[in-house]
Amino acid sequence: MKMKIAFTALHNLAGVSPGSFGTIPPILADSAQATPEISILANSSRLIRPE
Repeated sequence: MKMKIAFTALHNLAGVSPGSFGTIPPILADSAQATPEISILANSSRLIRPE
């Protein structure tokens, strides 16, 4: 869990910081910010298994 939080924070910094300074397009920064959230949702869905 701690590793996922650290990875998400680093991933968001890598995407949002360049996006805020205009070095990458805003749509790319937005997709970089959304990627960890999608992976967390996908990983959580593995816990829900039909009986």
